[in-house]
Amino acid sequence: MKTLLLNAHPDNNNPNYFTFALKEEFLKHYNLMFPQNEIDVLNLYDEKIPTLSKKELTGVWRKQENNETLTQSEFMIAIQSEKLLKQFKKVIIL
Repeated sequence: MKTLLLNAHPDNNNPNYFTFALKEEFLKHYNLMFPQNEIDVLNLYDEKIPTLSKKELTGVWRKQENNETLTQSEFMIAIQSEKLLKQFKKVIIL
């Protein structure tokens, strides 16, 4: 089984923050209880996450629906969106 751990702190590797200690404590207990499972970590501040706007995702989806050619930046948005969706879909939701 794979578990997705979302980090939503801009400085998530700084040991001076409570979120770092919380993440480390969670990982320690999780790995003890589920040693056969895998953790997939997504640091939200490290990712370019497309926005739901006409210039980004909704514009790309409209063009794809109409079989229109995407610009290079639109193509990159589509690729990033697909990558993130696959990452979310491959974990088991409890």
